[in-house]
Amino acid sequence: MKLMKLAELKGHDVYEFSYLNNYNEDSSDGHWSSESIYISDEEFTILSEFIDAAIENFNYYGPNKIHIEQWNNVRSRFNSLNVKDNDIKKFFLNIEYWLKSDLNKSDCFWILGL
Repeated sequence: MKLMKLAELKGHDVYEFSYLNNYNEDSSDGHWSSESIYISDEEFTILSEFIDAAIENFNYYGPNKIHIEQWNNVRSRFNSLNVKDNDIKKFFLNIEYWLKSDLNKSDCFWILGL
């Protein structure tokens, strides 16, 4: 599962992981931020069963404020299956690193849908 930066995007069918303070829900300011990370919609579907089980009413076509506890629940559900897929394991490690890089140390972040 490849995470991309804004400059690497070849299309717009992606999900954006945005720091809490980089996106304004009321005005949609901050969408397509250079500090965000992106994943293609095809690869994001791999996560859908874990997201649907851990996050009630996840909106695949709009903004979702995700609390760290919710994201940890997504990761725990994946880990409980003992899947040997190193790409997905690396994906979760990269997201964890990205979250720790948040200068504001927020307790939540955004996943912006298609």
